[in-house]
Amino acid sequence: IEEKEVLSKEDAMAEFFYLGLRRMEGVYFRDFWEMFETDAIEVYGEVMEKLVRQGLLEYIECGGKKVGVRLTTEGIFVSNSVFVEFV
Repeated sequence: IEEKEVLSKEDAMAEFFYLGLRRMEGVYFRDFWEMFETDAIEVYGEVMEKLVRQGLLEYIECGGKKVGVRLTTEGIFVSNSVFVEFV
């Protein structure tokens, strides 16, 4: 017997973020847009700003534009606390 869990859009977006942040390259906003047709900054902007201020996340920039986020060295050590912020 195989079970399949269907996530709500909100749960899928949260999962996308916390699974993506487990990778060293982090999460890119264009990938989020392609998956959900939703702006990551609109959904998680306040959370990301808070974590950046705390030194746990950093923005990935290209040409002066924020294109994604990744964990800082400090954020890696407390990554579970960071992931909880997206749930």
